[in-house]
Amino acid sequence: MEYTYTSLLQEVSEYLTSPAYNDQYTKAMDGLGLEAEEAQNTCRTAIQNYLSKLRKLPLVLRNEKTVDNLYNDIIAWGPITPLILTGANEGISEIRVYGPYDVAIQQHGQWKRLDKMAFHTEVDLQNIINRILASSDINMNDMNGFTDRARLPNGSRVTIVEQPNTGASYYMSIRIYNKEMFSSRQLVSNGSISERQDKLLKFLMNAKANNFWFGPMTSGKTTALSAYLPHLPKSWHVLTIEDSPEFLLKQRNPDLIVSEFYTHEGEFALTWSKASSLILRTAADVIYWGELRDSMSTFRAVDNMTTGHRGSGSTGHAGNAEEGIQNLANRYQEAVPSLDTGIVLQRVSNAIDFIPIMRRSRSGRRYMGDISAITWDYVKKEPLIFPIIKRRINKDDSFEEDYQGIPEFLKNKLLAWNSVFEEDFEEWSL
Repeated sequence: MEYTYTSLLQEVSEYLTSPAYNDQYTKAMDGLGLEAEEAQNTCRTAIQNYLSKLRKLPLVLRNEKTVDNLYNDIIAWGPITPLILTGANEGISEIRVYGPYDVAIQQHGQWKRLDKMAFHTEVDLQNIINRILASSDINMNDMNGFTDRARLPNGSRVTIVEQPNTGASYYMSIRIYNKEMFSSRQLVSNGSISERQDKLLKFLMNAKANNFWFGPMTSGKTTALSAYLPHLPKSWHVLTIEDSPEFLLKQRNPDLIVSEFYTHEGEFALTWSKASSLILRTAADVIYWGELRDSMSTFRAVDNMTTGHRGSGSTGHAGNAEEGIQNLANRYQEAVPSLDTGIVLQRVSNAIDFIPIMRRSRSGRRYMGDISAITWDYVKKEPLIFPIIKRRINKDDSFEEDYQGIPEFLKNKLLAWNSVFEEDFEEWSL
């Protein structure tokens, strides 16, 4: 028998799923925990041993690279496995697959095609996609041509679109999860956030001001918010609700009283709706939600902000505060279409106290732009957005910043809640 990589892949796949290794193979495919890691090592060793016994294996296939490729194709995520596992260390924030032969990455804010990287066939790409969906308890038949609910074991978010909704057989986007936990001090030190912004964020969050952090994809919204959550008072009960662990608040500050909920689909699942009901049983002081991406999660978050959970927050996609408020209002209304559009916009505007905007420069640098106070203008019947701090980046990556003061409407709202006192605003006077 003359071996090719394709025939070798088929043979080794059958070997790992045989009774001798099927248990270890199943555990390795789970991808989570120490048991899975040990099983993955066992499967890798089994591949090495199997190849060493094949006398007719060509020299070109008798090497460690073949072992890596077989392991990645059978157990992991095919040729893009190294990008997923180590991409964050190399500045890779997203992997985009458009059919089996078109792979591109976003690295340091810039996109580039990887001409030498490809899946072997359409079938190989489909197998990897099926593996990703299975690990997220998503049935291909229930996907309806699209899903953005898939997750890799390391926390990376996956979006998958299949024909006829895309020009290729499959479109797949993988948002690489960066395990590095930046502190607020690091963000100030590298210029992502100014010293004045740093001080204002801590003041407003400790004053129980509701907040939404907006920005484009990969602009660092969750990274920035996560860096400031550890500064919340130790006497508060902080509840976080996410679909994958990103805040990691208990790891960042073990002294905080934190309860963490993770939403997912499937049998016995904790959905956004169920999580919102559980909130009533937790007596949490503040609630922080992971990125809000659908109507029900948006409705629940805004509703909780207006029913006593002052100081709560979340993140979302938008280019500025105006877009952010409108996007929230649109999704809120999708959940309760019977409400008048104006009432929904008013409710959202009154729920949020301040909005930080994250941006990305042309060079790929992440930074915080404006921080604005929000309320509803009852005369003009529209959102009133007041920039407390206006921050711009120049062509040479230097910054300009204007402080315009905390507006009276925000000051009065915080004073009414007894979360701060008049003298606390003295240092913020113009």
